[in-house]
Amino acid sequence: MSATRAWFLALCLSLAAPGAAWAQDAGTPDAGAPDAGAPDAGTGDDDEGWTDEDEAWAEGDDDADDWEDEDADDWEEEEEEAPPPEPEPEEEAEEAEEEEVVEDSAIGEDDEDVEGQESGLLEARPPVRWRPELPEAGESDFQLVIPPFLHQRQGEVSTTALFPLFYLRESGDTGTTELSIPPYYAMRGPENWDVLFPLFFWYRGEGHHTWFVPPIWSHSAPDGHDFGVAPFFMSGRHGQNHYTIIPPLLTIDWGSEEERYTFATLFWRIQEPRVEHWGVFPFLWVENAETTSYTLAPPFFLRFEDRDENTALTVVPPLLLYHRDEPNGSYYGVPPLFHHSSGTDWSSTTIFPLLSHYSEDPDHFRLTVGGLFWWWRDHADETIVTPLYQRFRGATEMDAVAPFFFWIRDPRTDATTIAVPPLVWHWEDPSQSNTMVLPFFARFEERGRSETWITPLVARHVNRELGDETTWVLPTIQVSQWHDGDAVNIHPIWYFESVPSHQHSVLAPFWWDFESFEGDRNRYTVFFPFFWRFREGNTTSTLVLNVYHRERTRTDGSSEWEFHIFPFFSYGEYSTGGHWWKIFYGLAGYERRGPYGITTLAYIPFQTDGPTLQSDSRD
Repeated sequence: MSATRAWFLALCLSLAAPGAAWAQDAGTPDAGAPDAGAPDAGTGDDDEGWTDEDEAWAEGDDDADDWEDEDADDWEEEEEEAPPPEPEPEEEAEEAEEEEVVEDSAIGEDDEDVEGQESGLLEARPPVRWRPELPEAGESDFQLVIPPFLHQRQGEVSTTALFPLFYLRESGDTGTTELSIPPYYAMRGPENWDVLFPLFFWYRGEGHHTWFVPPIWSHSAPDGHDFGVAPFFMSGRHGQNHYTIIPPLLTIDWGSEEERYTFATLFWRIQEPRVEHWGVFPFLWVENAETTSYTLAPPFFLRFEDRDENTALTVVPPLLLYHRDEPNGSYYGVPPLFHHSSGTDWSSTTIFPLLSHYSEDPDHFRLTVGGLFWWWRDHADETIVTPLYQRFRGATEMDAVAPFFFWIRDPRTDATTIAVPPLVWHWEDPSQSNTMVLPFFARFEERGRSETWITPLVARHVNRELGDETTWVLPTIQVSQWHDGDAVNIHPIWYFESVPSHQHSVLAPFWWDFESFEGDRNRYTVFFPFFWRFREGNTTSTLVLNVYHRERTRTDGSSEWEFHIFPFFSYGEYSTGGHWWKIFYGLAGYERRGPYGITTLAYIPFQTDGPTLQSDSRD
């Protein structure tokens, strides 16, 4: 059969019957697949796929063009060979240009080699041509074409068509029969089709079944099923996965055995292996986990639960109601009016403002009535409070008429406190006694040790252990009589103190006298600004206006001294028997030390008596 007749047959078949069936019997790849033109993409068996001749023909081999059978060769011999038409000059020029473009675009032929070109570009290949596979030729092959009628028998395949009203194709090798009487189409074989376009579609095969009556469709297979009514409802399940879509209700649901997602207008739900969330937006929010959960319907209802701690809290805000459960008890109430809590052996109730509080357990008791009466009992302690009288009994005791009177006792230490605020305060125990009557009198006593009393004008402190006494005449006079001395102070002018270690007297700011009776017995006396006298160890220095005297006694009993009338005259004697004198610090002077004599004139000293001096050995 010639290429022209094959093309005509393919055109008739494509118009007379659905293209999917024609492609299926041909054993070639589905035309809708991305790699339909590839030789290795066929869906049939190896015998029904591409042959070596097909591959050679697809690669452009001229020898592969003789793919027709013997009947086709006979048909070609009967036809007269027509001489090829002479090409026109314009066509020859266009063909020459195209050949130049092809030659220029060829890679690796005439162009110069470019670095990296061999590894970066693919090897040039001829174009791939696709054609439907024809049945194998047989001895009883027959073909009759009287347009629009076609009858053909080729191998095991028989085709009858009356274009475009009738099409029948029977394939013995595949056991497939196709019938098309538009708009009806049917196929019988390993897989069966019944189509009444566009009203009915029915497709079934081994292990699967699909039908479609627009807008309803159904599909079933070993791993699941699908069903839908477009565009109102779609649902299916395959293995562990499922889905449901209801567009009019804005509903979608999908998931698997481990998780599931549902969204339906305001309702939503997310199921995961360890937690589930669902709600009605924005009114309800719910979470359920392995150990915790909550339910929120703001602002009407709130609940939180912790199963690990065995606790739960429920709140109803419009009613101000709350309820909480715990392992050791429960609580509920309407704040601030009512509160109740209870456990295995205790309970508590608060009703405001009448019965403010009541609770009881084996060791505790509390009762409050209207803010007028309080009664608490905690083990051995008891407290009673009323507006006029207050009482406490326990480790300590108290009786009071607050805030005017308080009497507190501590039997453990025999201590007592009496207070009449803010005037009278008295507290005592076996070691002390203290009394204050503010602001007139205060007395503090440490029994057998000391006593202090204070008034606005006079204060006195007595230390009975040491025999010391001190009296203050506030705010300036202080007289102290100690067991080893005394003191008199008139602040801030006169200060006198005499004790075995030291003595001082001060009449500020003129007289200052400090003397130490320990160590070197130093003494410093100043009558400002006329008289200054300092005694430090064996040296005594005295300054009276501009007259200065200094005397020093050595350990051997000898002494030396010097005398100055600033700046006129100075005189001094050495402990070794010499002496010296100066006028105006050296304008004129004389120094005698043993056999030597030195005279100073105009601040220049020179020897006037005795042997020549080598150096000045003066101390």
